[in-house]
Amino acid sequence: MNTTQNLITKKKCQFFLIFIALFFLSNIANSSENRKNFICGYKYVFEYINSLITLDRHSTLAYIDQLRNNTITEEGMTELVVTLMRYRLLPINENRKKCRYYSYMCIPVHTVDTVYEFAETYLQNNPAGPDSCYIRSNGREKTIPIFDEGCREAIEKRIRAIPTPLAVTQAGLESAWGTSNFSNKGNNLFGIQTTFASAKQTQGNSKCIAARRNTKRCVYKFNSIETSAFIYSQLLNSGNAYISLREYRYQAETENDNPCDTASKMANGLSRYAEDPNYVQKIKRTIKSVCQIIDSC
Repeated sequence: MNTTQNLITKKKCQFFLIFIALFFLSNIANSSENRKNFICGYKYVFEYINSLITLDRHSTLAYIDQLRNNTITEEGMTELVVTLMRYRLLPINENRKKCRYYSYMCIPVHTVDTVYEFAETYLQNNPAGPDSCYIRSNGREKTIPIFDEGCREAIEKRIRAIPTPLAVTQAGLESAWGTSNFSNKGNNLFGIQTTFASAKQTQGNSKCIAARRNTKRCVYKFNSIETSAFIYSQLLNSGNAYISLREYRYQAETENDNPCDTASKMANGLSRYAEDPNYVQKIKRTIKSVCQIIDSC
């Protein structure tokens, strides 16, 4: 399937996703079943995002095999570089310390085209394609040859779906089940934020909303709930604070745990997600109630 067909298929899926989600979410404000509507609506959002992540993993591993065999096409090479950049396995700016890797605040406009521009520049400087995966280990950048088993393992652990029960649980708690100011004004379901050196940097910033209590903090604004969900998944899949979470997930899925059990184990790796010392236990308790509802949606 070529790129155009892929985009058309994804767009059709996106329209269907939005229709289903809105069907449930339209009743949130006035319904006594607020939480159930939220869970069911966003279940479809996260399942859609997870399908794209799974496709990314399979495609990336296939492209690396093609690169090894010198059978990769120009389009395949571009897709390989784009995906490695998105999951922070390849720098978007090789010669810079700040914004060296892909992040929401480090790109001028969050669109597909922007990431492809980085990939185009990279391939102009590296026409043979990537020769290494980049990871951080013990606070330091480490490179692994792209055909090495360690690179494949890094891809397997990093480009992986976030269990829907965990994503729905965090979205619910962080957005007060879709009623918070940041979720309504900025499509930010997960409280994802950044901290600036000065409060002046948050004023009039098109990508975030200044927090009230700490004006140096800025809570991201997203153009859609899909973007919010995708950035959240990238945060857990590539953030240095969530290495243990990814290990818990990989082990649980290797043991064929069900999504609810996997989500509960992954919660142990979320101690740095929030300042609340009881956050992990809250997540675990809420996962249990979410799992009682999610299968009936």
